[in-house]
Amino acid sequence: MDGILSRQCFSEKAAVYHYYGTANSTLQGYLKGDKVRYKKYFYALRPLLAAQYIEKYHTAPPVLFDDILRMDLPEDLRQAIDELLEVKKRTTEGEENWQMPVIREFIESETVRLKKIAYTLKDDHNKDLTALNRIFIETITEKENS
Repeated sequence: MDGILSRQCFSEKAAVYHYYGTANSTLQGYLKGDKVRYKKYFYALRPLLAAQYIEKYHTAPPVLFDDILRMDLPEDLRQAIDELLEVKKRTTEGEENWQMPVIREFIESETVRLKKIAYTLKDDHNKDLTALNRIFIETITEKENS
């Protein structure tokens, strides 16, 4: 999609709500016990950091987690994430490990904060779908003609 059009169609409010919901669902469903699967931390960390990116830069966040990690983060959180990445390399998919307090506290507090932020953002949905419909029709036409 055209870069200008993607920026016109991007909704900070919708994206932040989406990222809040993803992180909160992960927190409630997988991160409440004394032991957790470390992979689940990433299912909460990535959306929370993506929402912070949106809040800071007012644009869609990078897709790659490594790119999001280039943001300024509190040193204790950065160290905990680095440790999490290293431990994750040495553990199996279903293995449970003790909670990492710095990461859990960040996820819990940031989820609460993000819910408030999402609520206060103005409705920035672009309701004019003309350009998107044009691209859709062009794409379908190209597929049919190839």
